[in-house]
Amino acid sequence: MSTDIGDTIAMRLTAITYAAEHVHLFDFRPVSGGSVPGFAAGAHVDLRLPNGFVRQYSIAICSA
Repeated sequence: MSTDIGDTIAMRLTAITYAAEHVHLFDFRPVSGGSVPGFAAGAHVDLRLPNGFVRQYSIAICSA
């Protein structure tokens, strides 16, 4: 499944892992359930905050 630029997926923060000094891993899951659309290396996500700010983060798959 691909997602066009501009599509929005409601996500819920489910975990934060403190990986190293100044490095945090955030685990987000779709609110509606299911899986996150596929992505390629170098992809990023725009996190839209209630105050109107947009922060960009790299996407990674981490296995436990």
